[in-house]
Amino acid sequence: MLTVPTANAGAATASQAATIPPLSFLHVVTPTSGPDLTPYLADASGREVLLRGAAAGGMEDVAYPYANGGPAVLPVAPSAYDGRCPKASALIPQPPLCEVQASLSAFGQSTAPGSGDDFAQMRALGFDVVRLVLNWSQLEPVPGTYSTTYLDRVVQVVGWARQQGIYVILDTDRDQYSRSVVPAKKGIAPSGCTPSGGGDGAPVVTVGPAPAALTAHVAAEAIDPPQPISQPAARAMAESAPNAEANSPNASIRSTAQLVQGLAAMVLGQTDPNG
Repeated sequence: MLTVPTANAGAATASQAATIPPLSFLHVVTPTSGPDLTPYLADASGREVLLRGAAAGGMEDVAYPYANGGPAVLPVAPSAYDGRCPKASALIPQPPLCEVQASLSAFGQSTAPGSGDDFAQMRALGFDVVRLVLNWSQLEPVPGTYSTTYLDRVVQVVGWARQQGIYVILDTDRDQYSRSVVPAKKGIAPSGCTPSGGGDGAPVVTVGPAPAALTAHVAAEAIDPPQPISQPAARAMAESAPNAEANSPNASIRSTAQLVQGLAAMVLGQTDPNG
């Protein structure tokens, strides 16, 4: 049995040689008989798995006051997080997601508050799954072009979680559609309505930004340019949305699967399978 260091233990010493067991694949079991037909997560042996989770917003392309299509607050390049943690910004409530001692073993990393080893702290507190908030605006900032820099950042964070024995739910999130939506000025919203403060989710090109905002966005992309995703990667995207999901009676599952297939087909230069 592994010994989990307490949250105030800091960097572990005697337990540094301990390792985290590799994560096994989980699957959904849907009972067909019995008094309780509620689907549940199970391991490879069919045993029910109960996960204890937390949400991580440190990769979210968060809105900030009058962002209006300007650059993201937190850096995207993985190199900005190698052995360090960028400073938090007063413009947004979410701190950056970091693991400054990722080069050490799982139990060699600090679990002290403020250490910058976020996943080590989560593991020490008993969490074993995290909802990782992602945004379309950073995945596909330009129509038809996928940012390999952002994908590398996702790989980096998922690797940190795996090192600490934490499952990851990739959550493509949206709040008020896009942070590029221009907030309404006070006093002009209809009676009973609250002016928008912006949001996060969709890229700037989907909301028709003002020329100045578009210029700022293009300048930001020039600093951290997205690279076209390779055909093998696009093919993998298509394979991740099997026909069983595309034909699902669940509308949300079906539309998500069709979206993935459609985007992958566009990248591969194939005919859109959804017409």
